[in-house]
Amino acid sequence: MWLSNTSRMSKNQDNSDLDSSCSSGDEIPIWVRSEQRWVSGITEDTTCIDVIQVLCADEEQRGKHMGIPQNYQITERWRGVEQSLDPSSKILDIWNTWGSAQAEVKMSLRRLRSGRSSNRRTKCRSDASTHSDRSLCNTLHPRRFQMLNGGKEPSSTEELLKLVLAQGEVIRRQLRKLR
Repeated sequence: MWLSNTSRMSKNQDNSDLDSSCSSGDEIPIWVRSEQRWVSGITEDTTCIDVIQVLCADEEQRGKHMGIPQNYQITERWRGVEQSLDPSSKILDIWNTWGSAQAEVKMSLRRLRSGRSSNRRTKCRSDASTHSDRSLCNTLHPRRFQMLNGGKEPSSTEELLKLVLAQGEVIRRQLRKLR
């Protein structure tokens, strides 16, 4: 799919297979809905929001409703660590920074928030909290509940003593099993 020329996108039905002979700029792979897409025409001035707009327009052409581009972000994932990219950052600079590790980096288009579902979740949460029959002791962490009720927090020495005794008991049980 083309970043710089959206009229080419409408002329070509399969945007992901454009040949590189007519492209100007670089190509970057971006994952959209578990499918890898190659965005062509990336230049030094191309920002993440530009890429998001093209990807959203391409999805709309494919018949999938995306909503507005402001609801999306580009994320980069490397070795299990994922971080979102600033919409105004230059995507080619970020891509080139990875250098030889580019094969390990996965850039994805992610939805930031969904207005309809988040409102529904908030409403459900507020209803559940106002009509809840749960007591205070079931909703708070036991230590926090104890502190709120004026209870003394156990000292670290007492906690260590309990831990050592519990470990000793576990060791005794394991020794009995071995015999």
